[in-house]
Parts: sequence; C-alpha cells; structure tokens
Amino acid sequence: QKTVTTPPPVNTGRVTYYISPNGNDSSNGLTFNSPVKTFKKAFGIMKGGDELVLLDGIYTGPTTGYMHFDNTSLGGCTPNCAQIPSGTMTLSTYVHALNPGNVTVNGGLWVGRSTRKDSYIKIQGITFEGSGNLYNTSFVTIKDTGFHGPFGIGTNDGNWGNTDNLVEDVWIWASGQRIIASNYRADRNVWRRVIIRGDGCGTTSCTGSGNPNVGMTVYNSRDVSVQNSMVVDRILSATDSPYGDFASAQHDPGPSFTNKEADYLGRNEWLGDMSINGPDVGFHFEADNTISPAATVKNSVSWGTPGGFNFGPSLQGSIFRNLTAKVKGGSAIRISPDWTGQTPASIGDVIAIGSGTFGLISPFQTVNANVNGIWSNSTYYGTTP
Repeated sequence: QKTVTTPPPVNTGRVTYYISPNGNDSSNGLTFNSPVKTFKKAFGIMKGGDELVLLDGIYTGPTTGYMHFDNTSLGGCTPNCAQIPSGTMTLSTYVHALNPGNVTVNGGLWVGRSTRKDSYIKIQGITFEGSGNLYNTSFVTIKDTGFHGPFGIGTNDGNWGNTDNLVEDVWIWASGQRIIASNYRADRNVWRRVIIRGDGCGTTSCTGSGNPNVGMTVYNSRDVSVQNSMVVDRILSATDSPYGDFASAQHDPGPSFTNKEADYLGRNEWLGDMSINGPDVGFHFEADNTISPAATVKNSVSWGTPGGFNFGPSLQGSIFRNLTAKVKGGSAIRISPDWTGQTPASIGDVIAIGSGTFGLISPFQTVNANVNGIWSNSTYYGTTP
C-alpha cells in the first residue's frame, strides 16, 4: 500500500480542504500543511461539490467530532460534529482518506435527517468505529470503507425516499445487533462487493418470533440490487432468534391509495451473492404484498448452513437460477407450498448437496421442468415435498 506524503493534485471545479487530528481550526484548511481539526469547521467552510481530504490518524468525538448531526448521546460529540454538505448533479461533495486504511473515525456516520435530504456525496477509504446510516439521501456513494457497527440505507420511522445510493467495496462487522446491514423503505440502491459479519446479539430485543436475526435485509423496498456480496461466519447468541444471512420481507400494511406501489416489495435482485457458514438459512425471503417479479436470485451460493434457500409465499413472478446449496440438516432449496394466487416462480439449473431433508421442494412442477442436478446425499429429489 502506497502512503501519500505530499498533497494530491487539486481537482478542477472544486475547492480542496484538509483535516487532521493534529490540525488547527484557526487555519483555513486549504493546504496540506495547515489542516483544520474539526468536522464542524471543515463542513462549515465547505460548499457543495468541494473536497475534504482526511490526513492519517484517529478522529475522536471530543477533539474532532464525527460526520454526524450534533447529538449529546454520542458521548461528547458536541460541539464539533457536523454533517457533510450536499453536492450537485454535476459535482459531488467528496470526503475521503488521503491514504485509505490509515484513517479511523471513532464514531458513526450519519447522512441526512427527516427535514434534510443529503445528495451527491461520495465517502471513501475511511474506517468508522461505529454505525453508518443513510437516513435521508439520494446519489450517495460509500466506497472502500469499513464499519464496526451496523449500516443501513433508510429507516423504519419514515419514508424519506432513500434512492439511487451505492455501497461498494465495504465491510460491515457488528455485535449486539439484530440486523447487521439493512435496506429499508429505500429504492433503487446498489450494494456491490459488500462483506458482512455478525457476532451475535444477546439482548431481549433479538429474542422471539417477531425479532429475527439477520445478516442483511431488503425490506419494503423496490429495485434494489445486491451484487457479489457475502455474509460470512455470522453467529448467534444463545437466546437469539434465527432467520437468515440474506433476508427479504414486507409485512407493513398493504398499499394505500396515496402511496400505491410504494408499499410493495419487488423487482429486487441478488446476483452472485454468497452465504458462508451461517447459523440458520442462507437466503430467507417472504412478503405479504409484492409486485412481479418480486425477487431475482442468480448465480448465488449458500454453503455450510442448516438451510439453503427458503422462498416463502407471495414472491410472485420470481426468478431463481444457477443456485448452489450445501446444507447440514435442512432443505437445500424450498419454495413454499402455500404459494397460491400469484404468478408462479421460475427455478432452474440448481445444485443441492448435503444431509438435508430435501434437495428441492417446490409446488411448480411445470415451471421447474428445466431443473437439473438436484442432489442430496447422492439422491435425486423432484418437486414433491
């Protein structure tokens, strides 16, 4: 890894500022050798489309603040916290480490608020020792970044329209959380090459049938694409309620006259994703209200999990192709027999390995005519449960 010790070239069309834990807020931050110290100072002088370069070091709440709204619950964040200014369609605000991997922010990231939509922002090369939340955003990119805490796009306390965001080459690792990564009421987002791990929750909020534990969920969302991502070695605490590494669900009230399609789940896709050594089910999808196709799952793997792929009812018009499941104890690939009154799912070209109950369970015999290579303990299983 190359360490940069001289200023990078100034980008045409934006002003470049510098920040360092050893900086000074009496500086204007315009040179590599005279950085500012706090995010409040930096974001106060920046305009939309400007660039902030984080020099090497550890940024802490009491001294530098976080990229977050002022909130005393963050343990001394005030008065130095501030939120990143929005950029424009032609020039995004760019906040990044000078040397990716050498910058740690000992706190969380928060973009947007209920009364403030933040857009056209790119964050790159930073490790956050805390959670991340794209709360009310559009056209925000998180790249080459890590979170020691849960990360989510969207929220369950409002439908702000978190759309057109990109999470790419990111790792998310958390404990004490029921859900590690989430896409909630947030449409047209892409998660690409994201690595997720959960080290168990262990609290009462993660116990019981209404509190399933999940690696990554896509909930009440449309047109979301999860690409080449992995949930690996996720574990559960003794009291945690199991569910799945990858999950998708919709259980809110049905579409209202005003929201119409906005309350449905659908047109989401999982392409080239992997569940490795999970404690429950690799891919666990269910919903009450969907649009077709509800889900497209292709070229994906569930390996070393008790259950492989479990697709519940109401996922109308879904497409399942090129799936591989190696299970220990449960069924490799299951489409619920309760799937009625919906456009049938299409499944094909799948491989099932292991000591599970069935290689394939599906109520759609005609649609499944092109299925081949369904194996479990060297025994072929057809479409009859």
